[in-house]
Parts: sequence; C-alpha cells; structure tokens
Amino acid sequence: MALRRQISMLWVTVALAAGAATSRWALTRVIRATGAHSDPVARASEPRASSGPLRVGTYNIRFLGQDPTDLDRLRGVIASVDPAVLALQEVIRDEPARTVARMLSVDGRSYRVATAQCGGRSGLRVAFLYDEARVAWRATREFPAMEAEGEGVCTTGDRAALAGTFVARGVGEVTMVSMHLEARSEPERVERRKAQWRRMFAIRERLVREGHSTVILLGDTNSTGWRDDAHGERSFIEAEAQRAGARVETEGLACSEYFRTGERTWEPSMLDHVVASPGVVRPGSLRLHGYCAELACRRWVASEPPDEYVTVSDHCPVSVELAPR
Repeated sequence: MALRRQISMLWVTVALAAGAATSRWALTRVIRATGAHSDPVARASEPRASSGPLRVGTYNIRFLGQDPTDLDRLRGVIASVDPAVLALQEVIRDEPARTVARMLSVDGRSYRVATAQCGGRSGLRVAFLYDEARVAWRATREFPAMEAEGEGVCTTGDRAALAGTFVARGVGEVTMVSMHLEARSEPERVERRKAQWRRMFAIRERLVREGHSTVILLGDTNSTGWRDDAHGERSFIEAEAQRAGARVETEGLACSEYFRTGERTWEPSMLDHVVASPGVVRPGSLRLHGYCAELACRRWVASEPPDEYVTVSDHCPVSVELAPR
C-alpha cells in the first residue's frame, strides 16, 4: 500500500509539471484516491458535534500569501462568521491559510484547509476552510479552467473550480464548488464571465448527474454589473440560475466589496454570490460580515480606506445557513 501511494504521488508530481499542456482530469482522480490535500492532517472523519444551524459562506482574501495580510485580524473576521465551511479565493501560498485554521481551532472548533492545485494563468487558487467538529470532509475534486469534462489546463487557462463534498448531521451530504471568475467591468470581461458561468452550471449539472443531490456554487464572481445590470450581467446570472433549477441566494445583498472611485471615495459593489437549489438554504439566513456590514454598504468618504480593507481584503465574507433535512 505504501509503495502504491508513493507511485501515485510521483504521478501527481509529474502531471503537475506538465499541467500547462495536458488534461488535469486524471490528476483530479488521483488526488481523491490518495487523499492528497493541502493540509497534511486533514482527513475524512465523522463530525463530532452539531451546534445549531450549519453556516457556510464565501470569502475572497486578497492575495493571501503574497500581500502582507494581518492574520490576527483575518482570524477575527472569520471567527465572527463562525462558518462550518468557508469557500476561499485568491490563495497564493497555503501556509497562511493553515496558520489561520490553527488560530481558529479553539473552543471546540477544529479547522482544516483544502486547496486547489491549479491557479490558472493568474496563479490564484480557490480553497475550503472547514470545521471538522461540525462537518466531515469526504472528497475534493478539481476542475481546471472550470471545464466540466476535465479538459482544462492547470497553469495557462482560467482559474480552477474546486468541489468539496462534506457531510453534516441534520443536513446530510453537501457538495460545494468554490469559484473565482474573471475580474473587471469592460464589456469583453463581462462576456468572459458569462461564458464562465455557463461552465460553472455545467459542472453543477455533471455533479448532480453523478449523484450529488445537493450542489452549491459559491465564490467571487466579480459581478460588477450586478447592482445596475450593466451589460445585462445580473439578468444573465439570474436567468442561468433559473434555467438550472437554482436561485441566487445572495440577491438580497447590497454589497460584498468596495472599490476606489476617487481620491477620497470608495463605492460598494456586489461581487460574491451563493447559488443553490430552492429549499437548500434556510430562509432569512443570508448574512454580510466584516467592514461591509459595519458600513451598511454605504459610500466611504475619507482620506484612507477602512482598516480591514487595507490589512485583510477589499471583499467581505458572505454566509447562509443550510436548511435541515
């Protein structure tokens, strides 16, 4: 068994080196079979406790592992959410995410991290932070370049999507897919995002077809046209969700991020979303966290941006609670 594992992991290393020119579908299967994981102590286990509603969410932590992130402040932001599972975006290095997981593992919490291997041409990877006291990790599955059939390349295309399957008492099995779509507001960028949304819904359809009854898409979708429907972006997202038999659970939020528009002005934007089938999310459970909630999505006018914007991220966590089943 040890020899087989060594051979499998050697194959992973070789495939990673050739990732720019080869399909990553086979590599995804090896990762699942061997248990390769960003956190060496992460493992499939049974959740040890169930304390109230199961909260899940998404959070883009700007250039984690490259920018000088205030990890203690980041810990405080995530602790205020108290997520069972949090989809992450913009992970560049794993160690800061693992450090925060350890910092959060107090008072009965036991956090672990699962990170995608592929970051596409940007090198920005998606991940999951999860509390194994409340959920059991079952598997992760990577979709390089957000290609449902696994034909995307690892290092030269779009960022990968990462599916994580978890089990929790009272909820059962849930598969979440962390995503990070194209940035910026130019018309051609919006069109690229629309194509990426189609690929994400194709991934969701594939997972459902394979027997995953509950699939949630969540992440930083960079939907710059959400608030004003610029270039028909909001209309497109809502129509695609409806066509897939799902709904955009974050439609009631006014913002999830801020961006600079002038020397002393920062405006709110709604970029981060959760998409699920009707009945999956508990009604009324949608929450915005961090400095965005403190500012109530109002324009910020000052000589400097909010502290959390500078030291952690321009984005804020968004969360929902899963309905019991």
